[in-house]
Order: sequence, then structure tokens, then C-alpha cells
Amino acid sequence: MRRAGFDMLILCAMEYQPPAAMYPDVEVVHAPNDDPDREPTRAELDIARAAAGRAARWILRGKSVLVTCQQGRNRSGLVSAFALHYMTGIAGDVAGLCVRARRKNALTNKWFWRELAKLPGVGGPR
Repeated sequence: MRRAGFDMLILCAMEYQPPAAMYPDVEVVHAPNDDPDREPTRAELDIARAAAGRAARWILRGKSVLVTCQQGRNRSGLVSAFALHYMTGIAGDVAGLCVRARRKNALTNKWFWRELAKLPGVGGPR
């Protein structure tokens, strides 16, 4: 990961949570979550929000962050959109659209999209 230019790796797939030692010299964030066909629990959303907050802080310090999940679409998309909202203050649905613009078929989970839509735009970095 370091040779690829990343300072932080966020692992969102609950089915893939290898030890941080597999990624030397990189900050590893274990943020296991599910991509359910049901409303996510508060705990699941808290995991995603906490990971997004860490990502946002690192990015604002000029660091490079890779957010992953099983397909690179929903769980990682949710964390990425939350992070974008935290960094810029844009509305959650706009942040989701930004993620979708960069990753085909991202954020197709209706429950994740509903959570993003709850985040109002507040203008300016937070």
C-alpha cells in the first residue's frame, strides 16, 4: 500500500479484515460492515461515520487514503461520501453523487443512500 502511495487503508468489508501487520507503514482502519438488504443499524452507521471522520482528517492533512470493500461500491462508497461531506460540508446526497460520478454502480444500496440524503449541506469545510 505504501509503495502505491497510500498513507491509510480503510477496510469496510466485514468478510475481509486482515491484521494491520499485513500492511506495514500504513495506518489501517478496520471498519467492518455489511451491505444489507435492510436498514443498517446505528452501530453499523457509527462504524462508517467514524472511519469517514478518520479519512477526512487524514486527507485534510494532505495524506492519501484508500477505502475498500468487497466490490468497491456500497460500503466503501458510503464511507467515502461521508468523508466528502465532512471535508466540504456539501449535502450528503451531493457527496453520494460525487462518489457515483467517479465509481460506476457505486452507492446502489437504497438504505445507504437514504442515510446520505439526511445530511444537509452546511457550506465550507468542517
